[in-house]
Amino acid sequence: MRLKFWLALVAAILAGTGMASAAEMRVTLLGTGTPTPRLSSFSASTLVEAGPEKLIFDLGRGSTIRLFQKKIPIGAITAHFITHLHSDHIVGLPDMWLTGWIGTPYGSRKTPMVIFGPKGTVAMTENLTKAFAEDIRIRIDDENYPPAGVAFAAKDIEPGPVYENNGVKVTAIEVNHGEKIKPSFGYVVEYDGKKLVQSGDTKPDERIAKAAEGADLLIHEVAVIDPDLFKA
Repeated sequence: MRLKFWLALVAAILAGTGMASAAEMRVTLLGTGTPTPRLSSFSASTLVEAGPEKLIFDLGRGSTIRLFQKKIPIGAITAHFITHLHSDHIVGLPDMWLTGWIGTPYGSRKTPMVIFGPKGTVAMTENLTKAFAEDIRIRIDDENYPPAGVAFAAKDIEPGPVYENNGVKVTAIEVNHGEKIKPSFGYVVEYDGKKLVQSGDTKPDERIAKAAEGADLLIHEVAVIDPDLFKA
């Protein structure tokens, strides 16, 4: 099984809960693990808070649990972004979607779940809606949950700007995850003069290096590393 971990190359991960201040971008690694179901490291997921925006990048196993630990309502996430459609990056989507709709302090989404990803994302959300149709019917009929809160506002994206709201801009960049995994994306998040770059799953790629020029934080995944790089 392919092993991986995320390496934050610049800046510290800021702790805390609540809305990020007007001049602050707050980043939390919710999961940095592999498909292996180990407690010590949940699967890939990153939370970015910038002003009133709360953005999630990838929805790996355990991402909802990490949000609950941070006391951030699952239904309060502004937008969700997928790098690629490997299971360890999306297996938490049904949980994020449905639990975020449940009428509790940690759910209560009343508007469609906004989600961006590579080709196949829209089809996935349509099929999830079919798969969970009975659960959706029961909760609407029995608990009067708003149908809009369980709808998807999904979009299959191409490289380039994909989201802009409240001064936060998100740009997708295509990365080299392999010949059979196309497209696969990294993301650039810009807010109030600050810049975050996330590589997603990738081999060495000049597009990441170019995007990271002048960045305040680069989160770069490492799957295999030259042992010589560990030497002092």
